[in-house]
Amino acid sequence: MTEKNPPSRPLGYARVSTYGQTLDAQLEQLRAAGCAKIYREKATGARPDRRELLKLLKALAPGDVVVLPGDTPLVRPATLAALVRRHRATDAAATLLTAVLDDPGGYDRVVRGKDGGVERVVYDTEVDGEERAIDEVATTIHCFHHGVLAPALRRLQPVGPRLEHSLTGIYAVLHDAGYRVESLQVSDPMEAAGVNDRAQLSVAEAELRARINERWMRRGVTMWDPEQTYVDASVRLAEDVVLGPGVVLQGDCVVGAGAEIGPGVVLQGDCVVGAGAEVGPGCHLVDTEVGDAAVVMQTMASGARIGPRSTVGPFVALGSGAEVAPGAVVPAFSQLPAGGATPGPPGG
Repeated sequence: MTEKNPPSRPLGYARVSTYGQTLDAQLEQLRAAGCAKIYREKATGARPDRRELLKLLKALAPGDVVVLPGDTPLVRPATLAALVRRHRATDAAATLLTAVLDDPGGYDRVVRGKDGGVERVVYDTEVDGEERAIDEVATTIHCFHHGVLAPALRRLQPVGPRLEHSLTGIYAVLHDAGYRVESLQVSDPMEAAGVNDRAQLSVAEAELRARINERWMRRGVTMWDPEQTYVDASVRLAEDVVLGPGVVLQGDCVVGAGAEIGPGVVLQGDCVVGAGAEVGPGCHLVDTEVGDAAVVMQTMASGARIGPRSTVGPFVALGSGAEVAPGAVVPAFSQLPAGGATPGPPGG
C-alpha cells in the first residue's frame, strides 16, 4: 500500500480483537517490511467502525487495492497478476478470486445473477436451500477500486453466529448500488487452500515442496525421490546437481554444477557446495563450505571450510572454524576441533 505523494515506503495496518493477541508480532513484521507508518487498533469482527483502517484507506493513492490473507500461502504470483488484469480490463469496482471445489463445505458460496455476474457472497453458516448445491466458493483474495472501498465498508451488515462483518459482504453492497462486480476463477483450487491447523499446514507444505522440486527438475536437477526431497525456496541449485532420497536443504544453501548430495544429507544455513563435489551419504553440515570436487562422507560440521579436492570421512566431526586444506585427507573416525586445520597433501 502506498501513500498519496508517497515517500516510497509502504504503509501498514495491524488489528487485534484483544490486546492479548499478536499485536507485537504484527508490528514487528510490518516494521521489517519497511512501513513508513503503521495504523493500529483494537476491534473485534463485530465492530463495524474501523477508524484506523479508514484512515489508512484515505491515505492511499488513487488506484486499486489488492487484499491478501495471511493464511493462503499457495496462491501464485501469476494468479494475482491475472486478477488485477481482469479487474482493470473490465473497469470493475471489485473483483473476487473464486474456486470450484468438490466439497465446498466451510466456504462462503458465490451466488451469480442471471447475467452470470457476482450478485452476492453467502456466508457459510447462512447457506440455505439451493445455495448448498453451489460448488463455487469465495476466496479471501480481492481487488477493489480504491474509491469505493471505504464507503462500502461502512455499509457492511453483520453475518454469522457471532454477527461479524465479513469483507465478502462488500460484493452485495456494490452490486445493489449498481457497480460492476467481476470475478476470476482460479484453475487450481489448491491455490485457494487456507491454513487453519497443523493438518492443513502439512498439506500446504507438501504442495509447495512439490512445486519447488518440479521447478528445479525442469531446470536440470536430478532428484532420485522427489517426494522425499526437501528444498527450501531460498536454496540455489546449479545445473546437473543430483539429490538423493531424504536430502534436506534449508536456508540459503548453494550447490554448484554437477555436485552430488547423497541420501540422508542435511545442509542448513549458509552452506556452499562447490562444483563436482560429492557430499554424503549421512552428512549434516551447517554454515559449511565444501570446495570443488571434494568428497565428504558421513560427516558432521558447523562453520567449517573443506578445501577443493579434499576427502573427509566417513565418521568425522569438524568443529566451528575448522579448515581442511585443499587436497587433504581427513581419515575415518577422526575429529578436527574448533579452529583446527589440516596440512595439505605432501608436496601440495
